[in-house]
Amino acid sequence: MAAALYDPLRGYYARESRQVGRDGDFFTSVSVGAVFGSLLARRFLEWWTAAGKPAEWRVIELGAHDGTLAEDILTALRELDRGALESLEYAIIEPLPALATAQRKRLFRFSETLTFATTLEELDARPGLAFGNELLDA
Repeated sequence: MAAALYDPLRGYYARESRQVGRDGDFFTSVSVGAVFGSLLARRFLEWWTAAGKPAEWRVIELGAHDGTLAEDILTALRELDRGALESLEYAIIEPLPALATAQRKRLFRFSETLTFATTLEELDARPGLAFGNELLDA
């Protein structure tokens, strides 16, 4: 899977063509607007509340592509509960430098909340949850 998706020369996500969206290989809920991200943000807030509102918590996104879903989630969290957002570390696991660059560019206004890593092992332990929207489908 790592070679098929992330090989720097032949991997699916290393291609320069657009994979997601109307002109891409597939169309996802993220492609149609921010509603899906808002729904996920609400679910993440439910988890945070049920966990006792930890002072530090993390959401890990695997396969964040260009960061659109992360942007939708973080925007919704800012609107729903600033305290939750302020205590959150949103970590994106991205092995491809080109995609990490695109994510940083899109998410610059949330830089105080973000961590970028190439593997899960780079992150310390803390309460939270992990998800991957389209990674397993790919």
